Amino acid sequence: MNGLADADSRTSYEAVTSGGFHTELSEAEVREYMDDANMEVDDRLKNRGLSDRRLAKIERELTRHFIKFLVDDERQVQSEDIGPVSFDYAGALSAEGLKATTHGQQAVEYDTTDTLGPDGGDFWSVTA
Repeated sequence: MNGLADADSRTSYEAVTSGGFHTELSEAEVREYMDDANMEVDDRLKNRGLSDRRLAKIERELTRHFIKFLVDDERQVQSEDIGPVSFDYAGALSAEGLKATTHGQQAVEYDTTDTLGPDGGDFWSVTA
């Protein structure tokens, strides 16, 4: 993998992996998702009048969303039953898209242009 260097990103590896966010992925793997988030922010939000600070937060949350949405072992639990144990996870085949994880929801919230939200077309809505 050839991940994004912090200097090429609005966020940093440290920012992505701080604040209680936990992942078992290697730094190189996290940087690959940082690159994906950077590309999405550049393509969809860069010239829409959002501040660099806001874009950095969106990029951080998109990175976290990608990890919790796309990586099988990292998926966020959406619901659980205690007995007999049952878990439902957010995942790439969820029609929920960015709404499937708390990080995706936060990215949509930070996007005051509504480009990432339901009115702008949730780019991670995928159906089986």
